[in-house]
Amino acid sequence: MNDEPFGRQPKPITVRIDGTDQQDIDYWTHLFMRGAELKGDDVSHRIGVTNKYCEFTIYPRAVND
Repeated sequence: MNDEPFGRQPKPITVRIDGTDQQDIDYWTHLFMRGAELKGDDVSHRIGVTNKYCEFTIYPRAVND
């Protein structure tokens, strides 16, 4: 039995894209971030210290929105 009145609420996740080519990292980062934003989720972006990776966190909208 589910004790949450509106069903399970998704939790935030962090996505990390590693690579050797900054152009490829930027391409995939933009693609995945845009996809999440189109669904109505909030996305925060953080560039890697060495420019060898990019991280972003997806904060899903509530199921009952």
